[in-house]
Amino acid sequence: MILYRYNLQLSQELFSMISIFEIILRNKIDQEMSQSDWLRDAVQSGGIFDTPACIKTKEIIEKKYRKIHRNGSYSHGKLIAELNFGLWTNLFQPNQYNAVLNTGKDINRIAVLSSVLPLINCSGGNKREQIHKVLGEINQIRNRIAHHEPICFNRRLGRHTRKNTYYVRKKYQLIINMLKDMSVDTDGLFYGLDHVLKICDKIDAL
Repeated sequence: MILYRYNLQLSQELFSMISIFEIILRNKIDQEMSQSDWLRDAVQSGGIFDTPACIKTKEIIEKKYRKIHRNGSYSHGKLIAELNFGLWTNLFQPNQYNAVLNTGKDINRIAVLSSVLPLINCSGGNKREQIHKVLGEINQIRNRIAHHEPICFNRRLGRHTRKNTYYVRKKYQLIINMLKDMSVDTDGLFYGLDHVLKICDKIDAL
């Protein structure tokens, strides 16, 4: 029961951090695009995502756009807030990234990728691939928490599951380092909010 409670606390703490990370990520991308209603325009006829290669991205944005528009209170900010982490991650897929790049905007510029690279096994890839890998790994643990999966166990051990905080510690460090690479003051941002490592220590001590 103690481990169960610690896992709940750990999930709550980490999910809050990921939610903050997601807001910063989408705002950084939006600032880089630096034009009003670029998402709405991207899915219109002739828009950058109006292609077979980007059809899923277009469908996701269109669905959220129609939902907001039906309520009669559309704004670009509301559309941004409706889109989930997976959408922002997928903007770094080759087709979506190249579609954005063709507008003269380079969303690679949201991060310098200096502190995060030692934590990922993607040293041979280009910057787009590296950002996509980092975001994919963060999104992975986000989805595990959202589906109420315990995150204080090593899933690779199969039936012989043991408590293990290495997985969480690695994802936590990815979040911190990626934020630093986006020029975010993580100490100030998470002051009084970040107890992830303390909870990991308690789990390891059981």
